[in-house]
Amino acid sequence: LRDEYASILGVRLLLIVPTFAALILLTFLVGRLGTIRWVVLGCGISVLVQPLLNEWVLMAKEQFRLLSRLRIVTAFGYAAIVFVAVRDQGDLVMAALLFSARQALLGGLVLFILWRRGEIPFKPSLRGWRSVLRGSIPLGVCGGLERLHGSLDLVLLAFLVDSDQLGQYSAALYLVGTAMVLRQVLVTIVFPRTASLVSRPPAELAAAVAKIQRLALPLAVLSGLFGTLLAPFLISFAFGPGYE
Repeated sequence: LRDEYASILGVRLLLIVPTFAALILLTFLVGRLGTIRWVVLGCGISVLVQPLLNEWVLMAKEQFRLLSRLRIVTAFGYAAIVFVAVRDQGDLVMAALLFSARQALLGGLVLFILWRRGEIPFKPSLRGWRSVLRGSIPLGVCGGLERLHGSLDLVLLAFLVDSDQLGQYSAALYLVGTAMVLRQVLVTIVFPRTASLVSRPPAELAAAVAKIQRLALPLAVLSGLFGTLLAPFLISFAFGPGYE
């Protein structure tokens, strides 16, 4: 499992780098975006750092529970920065850059410590890289599409609204997403259990994953409804009347 999880990094970077470059190109082609291009840049840095920290280090070392907790801390940490610091688009830019810098520093520190201890699960073999990249293409494609789905709406929305509205939308998106806390709790509970199932026979693994999915779907719907109903009050409280 260690080699398989470590292989995800390479193919994800191969897919995410051109996606990130395309988003930057689109942003600079739209002149009226102004400083929102730095939001895309900051989030892009975070996009490249997170797979490095999560999949290559934590999952390769089978630290599934730590990874689950890290995902919740990351989501709530960014929402806390937005909630406390953001009042206009300029503040949003700074929040994105600060969060991305934190991600980069954390990822670099973890990698440096593991490198010094000789525990980084990476073997620089060209033949091995070809093999693991081919084997991890499905996971890499899913990861790349997931990142694209989370970033593309911000760029497309820039063609329809002005920069101030775009900044408000971005801040609201993170706050409302955090309001859906049930989803984050579900990920924390389910992810370590799902990851531990990989040693089972394929038939047992398929049945266990199907059971988890049947539980996750209604909970995801309920959390989405909760976040949607709470959104107007949360945005109004955070940014003042008129933003809801």
